[in-house]
Amino acid sequence: MSDTHDSLFVSCHCLRPRWQVCLDSPVGHWQLQACDHSLWQCHHTDQPHAHAVDEQWPSWLLALVVNWQKGWQTGRLLGIPLRNQGSDLQRDIWQHLMTIEQGDVVSYQQVATAVNKPQAVRAVANAIGRNPWWWLVPCHRVIGSDYRLRGYAGGLDLKIKLLAYEGLQVGQSEQAERARILA
Repeated sequence: MSDTHDSLFVSCHCLRPRWQVCLDSPVGHWQLQACDHSLWQCHHTDQPHAHAVDEQWPSWLLALVVNWQKGWQTGRLLGIPLRNQGSDLQRDIWQHLMTIEQGDVVSYQQVATAVNKPQAVRAVANAIGRNPWWWLVPCHRVIGSDYRLRGYAGGLDLKIKLLAYEGLQVGQSEQAERARILA
């Protein structure tokens, strides 16, 4: 899978993000950090910060802001340059997460198998836990092989909200109802 990273992950020499944007969603506020070349992170926040669109923002960031609500309706935003970070395995896993459709869930084992590391379920779980783009690289769509929810960087309550927004009825220790485990 590593040969396809070029289209998704962008290398840059920036030492820190230049732009910070806070956007609303059906499940709360999201803080985005970016430089001129790529998105560094996207995470949920309880402390929203107002922002005004800045005409100096790079075109891809302006497009992200304009299409944000549409992305929530479709379950994904494509064409966002993500900062090239993490190991090759982590990037393979994060890229695979982008293929999971809204309303679907997969197990950690299925992700491990999909990235040709079927024995590396713990490494997969660790990579998913280090995903810096939370909703944009939908790690909330990964659950245990027993259909139970496992960890989420934003907490299980947020994972439940995200999955419920996508049409799945779940609880912290209940089986995911209507969840289709992708083969």
